[in-house]
Amino acid sequence: MYKIILYITVFVISFIFTYFIKKIAVRKKIIDIPNKRSSHTVPTPRGGGIALAVAWYVGLCFEFIFHKPDINLFFALLSGLIIAVVSFIDDIKTISPKILV
Repeated sequence: MYKIILYITVFVISFIFTYFIKKIAVRKKIIDIPNKRSSHTVPTPRGGGIALAVAWYVGLCFEFIFHKPDINLFFALLSGLIIAVVSFIDDIKTISPKILV
């Protein structure tokens, strides 16, 4: 029963947070204009991935607190936070690939 509640909670967090990020991105004009390399054909708000990352890490923290998974696995999964933060910054202000190399 605990897992079902956790899954539903993570889903609801990601759904609600995505809604608010989309509104903010549209209002602040954080929009990706499609080009020939794009996978979409209409202007799309950027930054929604952070909602999924936040929901994932909330779920991961609850799992760590209540279920006590292997500490090495917890920190391995937590290390993805660096990628999530850099990706979010790239969504808001495009980062040159040269900076990251």
